[in-house]
Order: sequence, then C-alpha cells, then structure tokens
Amino acid sequence: MYERGELLGLDCDSAIALVQQAHAAALRVPAPKVQVQLDFYATLTTALIARRCGRDGAALAAIEAWLSTRGQYGTAGSERENYGTLLVLAGDITRASGNWELAETRLLAADDALPPEATAARRVLAACYSKLYLELGLPDVAHAWWLTEDKLIAASPSNAIAQSDHVRSLADILIDSGRLERARAALETELSREEFYAQHPDLRAVLRYRLGIALRGSTAKGSSEDERGKGLLVASMREPALTPADRMHAAMALTHTALERDHDPAAAQTYLTEARALFDSIYPEAERARWGPDNRPPRHWGLLEAYAARIAREKGGTENRGALLARLEASFLDFLAQWRSTPMRPGGVGFLYADYRRAVLGELVHELIRQRGESGPREALERVIAAQTCGTIGRKLALAPATVDDVREKLLPAQVGALVFLPVGDELHVFALDQESLVYELVPDRAKLTRALNNRPSLTLPKDRSAAAAAKACGRLAKNGKVLADELLPPKVRARVAQWRTLLVVGGELVGGVPFESLSLDGKRLLGLDVAIEYLPSIPLGMALADRAPAPKVWKQSLAFVGAPRTSERSRTAWSSAEPFTLDDAKLRQLCDPFGKLASTCVGESATREAFLALDLADTAILHVLCHGIHDPKRERPAGLLLAETEDGLGDLWSADLELGPKIVPPIVILSACGAGRDSERLGEDALNHLGGTFLERGAICVILSREKIEL
Repeated sequence: MYERGELLGLDCDSAIALVQQAHAAALRVPAPKVQVQLDFYATLTTALIARRCGRDGAALAAIEAWLSTRGQYGTAGSERENYGTLLVLAGDITRASGNWELAETRLLAADDALPPEATAARRVLAACYSKLYLELGLPDVAHAWWLTEDKLIAASPSNAIAQSDHVRSLADILIDSGRLERARAALETELSREEFYAQHPDLRAVLRYRLGIALRGSTAKGSSEDERGKGLLVASMREPALTPADRMHAAMALTHTALERDHDPAAAQTYLTEARALFDSIYPEAERARWGPDNRPPRHWGLLEAYAARIAREKGGTENRGALLARLEASFLDFLAQWRSTPMRPGGVGFLYADYRRAVLGELVHELIRQRGESGPREALERVIAAQTCGTIGRKLALAPATVDDVREKLLPAQVGALVFLPVGDELHVFALDQESLVYELVPDRAKLTRALNNRPSLTLPKDRSAAAAAKACGRLAKNGKVLADELLPPKVRARVAQWRTLLVVGGELVGGVPFESLSLDGKRLLGLDVAIEYLPSIPLGMALADRAPAPKVWKQSLAFVGAPRTSERSRTAWSSAEPFTLDDAKLRQLCDPFGKLASTCVGESATREAFLALDLADTAILHVLCHGIHDPKRERPAGLLLAETEDGLGDLWSADLELGPKIVPPIVILSACGAGRDSERLGEDALNHLGGTFLERGAICVILSREKIEL
C-alpha cells in the first residue's frame, strides 16, 4: 500500500480523510516511539495517495510539514530511515514539478540520511536519481543509477512490483535515447508475465503505454505494429488505471506522432484537446493562478502551446495568431527560467537534448517569422541566442543574451559570417548572418538530410600519395560535399556563404557534427580550402571569447610544447592505444622552429602529469600538447590525455584534473590527441563536456582539436 499509494476503491479526499482519522486515533497510543512511527506512516501514506491523485502540491505539503518537525525525533535508527525516505519522495515530487536543482538537493540529503542497510529506500532513491538525470538530458548517468538500482533489486527479496517499475525505468531511458528496439524488447519480455499482470492491471497499463511509444517510433508507418502502437496509446489515453499525468502523456505522444509521423493536423487536434482536458484536471485554474517565479508551471504547459502552434501553422489558419505568439513567448521565458535553474553537472547539461525542449523554441521561431515581417528573422535569431546562454559555461560566466547588432559588432567584420542551426522535430532552422544581411531558411525534411550525412564518405588518406591520386580523391569528396551542402544549406544561405572568407559554425553538433571543411558549393572545390572555418559552441560564448582576446604584444614565450610522453607495457595494458611515440630531434624542430627561439619543450620522460599541471604559462601565446588521447565512457567528460608514465601513475589527465593547473591557460591551445573533442551527447551544451570546453572554461580563446583519431 505504501509503495503504490493505492486508494482501495475510495476517492482521493475520502482516502486521505480515512488516513487522517486513523492517524488521530493512533496518536492516543501512550508510547512515544510508536507515535513517531505512526506519524511517519500517516504522512507517507497521505503523500502517496495525494500523488496518486495528481495532487503533488498536497503531497509535498504533507511531507514538508513532517520534515519541519522532524528535529524532535532525532536521527538514529528507524527515525533516520524515515527522514531519508520522505526526503526521497519530496525530491521526486520536486523533480516532477521541474525544479531540478531543489530535487537534486533533496535526493543528496536523502543519500546522506539513509543508512546503508535501508535497502528498499535506497532502491527507490536510485530510481529517483535515474529519473532526475534522464530529465536533465543525461541518459548515461541515468543508466548508471539504473544499474545501481538493479544491484539493489538483485540483493533484495523478490519483489515483482519493484521489477515492473525497474523495467519501466529502463524503457524510459532507452526511449529517450532513441534505442526503441531495445525498449520494445524489454517491455515485451516483461509483459509476457501474464499471470502477474492479470492481477496488476495498473502496472500493465503503465508498460503498455511505453510499448505504444516504442512501437510508434520503431516500426514502419502504416504497418500492423505501427497500428498496434497507436492502439496502445489510444487505450492508454483513456485507461482509468493510469494516473491523469500518464494519460496526458499518452495523448501528447499521439499528438506528436500525428504531427511528426502522420502529418495529420486534424487528428493531432483531437488528441491535443484530450491532452488539454487532462492537463486542466491535474492543474486546476486555482493552482495555475499561483504560478510564478517561485512556483513554476510544469514543462507540459509549454509543450501544449507548441503543439497548438504547430497545428495552427499546418492548417494555415490566421485567427488568434497574436494570442498564440504571446503564449509561446510566455512558454519560452518559462523554459529559460527552468533551463537556467537546472543543476550544473561536471560534464554539463544538454538542455536541448530532448525534442520537447526544442519544440517551444522552434514554434516561436516559426511564429516570429510569420508575424513580424522584416524584423521576424532578427527577433527569431535573438531568441535562439537567448537560449544559448543556458549552456553551462555561459551560466558560469553569467552571459547575457545578445542582439544581432551586438553580434555583428563583436564577431562579424567584413567577409566573416555565421551559420546558426536549430533542429526541431523533422525540420531544421538555418540562420546566415553577416554585416550586410540576415538570411533565414527552413530545411523541411531532416530525414533526407540525415541520410545524406550518414552516406558521406569517410575522410581517409589514399594509399597512393601522388598529386594525381590526391586530386582524384579531392574530386570525389567535393562531389559528395556538394550533395551534402545542397541538403544542409538552402540556396539563399549558400549564396551568402560564397561571399565569406571566414565561416563561424554555431550548433554544428546539432546536425551530426558534419565537418564543414568537406562541403562544396560547386562540386569542384572543398569549402575548407577557400574559407577559414571556426566552430563556436554558442554565440554568447563566442562574444565572451572575443572579449578575452589579448591586445597585440610581444610574448615572453611564444610556444610551450608538451609531447611524446614515455609509455610502457603497463600503459598499453591499461590503454590499448598507448603505443610509444617516435619524436626525434629533427621532428621536434619541425614542430617548434616556426615559433623561433621563444619555445620551451617538455618531452619524453619529463612530460608527466605533474609537470604539465605545474607549467608556468603566464606569458605564453600557445600551448601545444602532442600525446595519445584516451577515453573513459564512465566519466561525464570522457576524453583525456595520456602523459608520461611514472612509478606513481600512468599519466592519465582528465578534465577535472585541469582544475588543478596550469594556473594560467594561454589564449591558443592545440591538442594533437585522438578524440580530444569526443564527448557524451549533450545537445545544447557549450562544449564543457570535452577537453575543448574545459580549456575554454579555464581561459583559452581558441582550442584546436579533433573528435576523431589523428594520424601523425
């Protein structure tokens, strides 16, 4: 009863009243310890029932009233476990309301409070952590907590209900990260326990709802399995065993697939009407009237407005467009507040990770373009720039939104232009900005663009290194680069790019990390041979980096070179890529002589982790590191550098280590290491999650690195 918050056939008010009557009677028991325990159970049961009825505010109020008096109970034994258990529930309720920072704070407090032997409570804590980090756009971290929960379930007595919830959590992670076939397989296997689910129709309904989403996303449009998925979602939308929130999510999933998959705005409107009715039942008008800076509306509110705007746009209607734009603006401002309150993580948070987080911004762009005439593209781009301030480095530096005029003045001198990309659903918004013009274009079929990206040839060097072979390989690359450029860059955008000598790419990671150097505007010349290409994590960060640029000066040291660190069999056992470097004096001179005599070197045995962290770079223009790159998928910032091995360690250097030194980072950093720019997916993040972002955060203005392998 406590875990599921069952109502036992009663309505919510009657169930809570019954608990309160039982609680009042129990408090007459003349045993203080018993009273404390009964007080806890009454609070827990009241909160679970209220939550089951969709009254999260009432549930949280009951818990907070208990927590405020908890001091009189102490923190020993079962009282400590009670305290931690209610903190877990409070954290999960806070997470559901979108206040992720407070949710994480409460879960961390619960983690401290719960004794190690409180296996059941710790299992729920791990599950809550998993849900929180999934919503933050960190599916890998969510999965790590899911695995922790998995171990706790295995170490506990068999609990079929816990196992069902556990599979549901895994399905959520897999669906969110696009692994729909795996989600489908896990759900089908779990639902095959027919005897158990015949006795628990509510749990079966929860899993069938997820299965409907997995089927609609993983099967061919119009197939029997696609129709089965649709049927499951329609049934879920009206399933009384599901919470109103789950039924609303099913209606929203149907709205989404009707728009993105079926292109049927009439059907989408039908489902959206049901979703709105369920939303109104969960959040009545009296509660909505209290929404404000300290009582944020749930994210579903903004997404409902985005769906309404999309339906109106596809129907071509012109009525009430002004009111629709105003609601989208309000939704966007609320989303900004939510994104900026997201707890910061070591590897950053991808606030554009999930499509729903881009939906409001994308529809706002559409409406501004439609309604504001000539000023539409400018206002739309400025909203995108405002969203980019939510990157972790941007938040740490307190970067402010910028106007188009600000961007032109600081980043775009003559013959320099910027391309800004924003993918939303099946569309791609593209802005091309320079001193003379601002061009906005829409790529309507991202699926076609994705196929072109996936089919592009790899950038491998030909075995025949002759000039003729190189020209032939370049010709093949340019031909394919023209196909890709035609899909990625609409005609008006290509015309602007053709006028530039320098191209700033913003949001390149949102379109698959395509190397713009390999594009071609004419099918003959590669863009990278004619245009200097730079990748900016965001416009606001680019402007901050421009402010860092030092005035012209004579540097005491033009180059600090760290490279060719010593490795051994011990290193190669830990890191398979750690083959010894061969860097003789002649090769070292080739690397350093262009900088003249003002260059220091740290190579071989001296290129240790400790020596690197202690470098004095106070008056150094460029730092160049030439070593093996290493990768640890368990880290939020997975890319590392392998420096010289010592008796005390293998020389592995990670982003977190760079917080220790060097004390000053030069303006320009060159990382000649495989995968230095490799990161976990954090769409919308401003590069904090790889080594490039780490050095930018530390003070560099430009980092040269690669996501892939480098052969030197």
